[in-house]
Amino acid sequence: MLVTIIIPVYNMELFLNKCMASVFAQSYKYLQIILVNDGSKDNSPTLCDSFCQKDNRVEVIHKENAGLGFARNTGMEKAKGNYIFFLDPDDWIPDDCIEKLIKVVESYPYDVVKGLHYLVKQDKIKLTSYSYSSGVAKRSGSKQEMERYHKIKTKSVFGAAWGGLYRKEFLEKHQLLFDDNQVVFLEDVLFNLKTFSHQPDYYMLCEPVYFYLIRDGSIMNRKQINLAAKLLNCNREYSRYLIEKGTYSENEDLLIQQTARYFCWAVSEIAEGAQHKFSDTKKVIIEFGKDEMISFNLSKKNVVRHLKQLENKADVVFYSICMFGLKYKWYVLLTALFVGINPIMKRYRGKKSRA
Repeated sequence: MLVTIIIPVYNMELFLNKCMASVFAQSYKYLQIILVNDGSKDNSPTLCDSFCQKDNRVEVIHKENAGLGFARNTGMEKAKGNYIFFLDPDDWIPDDCIEKLIKVVESYPYDVVKGLHYLVKQDKIKLTSYSYSSGVAKRSGSKQEMERYHKIKTKSVFGAAWGGLYRKEFLEKHQLLFDDNQVVFLEDVLFNLKTFSHQPDYYMLCEPVYFYLIRDGSIMNRKQINLAAKLLNCNREYSRYLIEKGTYSENEDLLIQQTARYFCWAVSEIAEGAQHKFSDTKKVIIEFGKDEMISFNLSKKNVVRHLKQLENKADVVFYSICMFGLKYKWYVLLTALFVGINPIMKRYRGKKSRA
């Protein structure tokens, strides 16, 4: 079974050797390795070509810079594998990564298989861990499968395209591609949300298959300019996609929970850093409250029921208060809430809010 590894490259000469060494070291050898040089200005193009000369499994595509999403799409167009694995050029994978994932799909042709990952920051390595075992995740299935589904959809599993296999035929059937990351913030999240909206056969493997490097300049390590506008745009794009595909009602749970996370992330960030905390925080809250798509999403009857599916009960209570406050325009009350309890709002910032 052929696996295509797609690596988008932009000015990554300092990291690419380590990344590719981990690919060449894979115990599973039946690979197509596609390097997409996205208009790099450093020595990355030369490095890419050298890897092509070193191993005939490597294919190099040189193109003008268009961003991460389009670089991955270019790789997907050339992919010949049964499954696709996305790898970022500043990250690397354990020697048995592909072998572990392939063993799962050899038993059943799952559409998506996701594994755990290590977070690497300043030479400190931490393994992600979740409160569930390996197995199938389904919106409707056995009790265990549904529990796993409701747990993983609230975790950072949805926050990245890397760290798993996607069945190429499934992606092609549903015309799943990455959005322009210069237009859409968190294109990985949107890609995974769109993928999950088509009810894939999904398997969660609770074994590590990826090393994710957190470095200066990465999304996880910096504050975002105009964060509220970016998150609102992402929410609109996903809402419109579901409406366009006629799958809005069956994916309300994903959408409502995403709306709550994005709202809390945007407001807590501004409440923490704003010089004029009350007025600036209120401005962001009103921006969400006046958004037509947010209002449409919160007009549905099942908002609380969808939030109750969250694993953490504190999140259920807080998100419910926020969504009701947003729906009924309790702007002053919500502002006072966020500014008043800002010291404990780290829970709703950063990675937890992006997933």
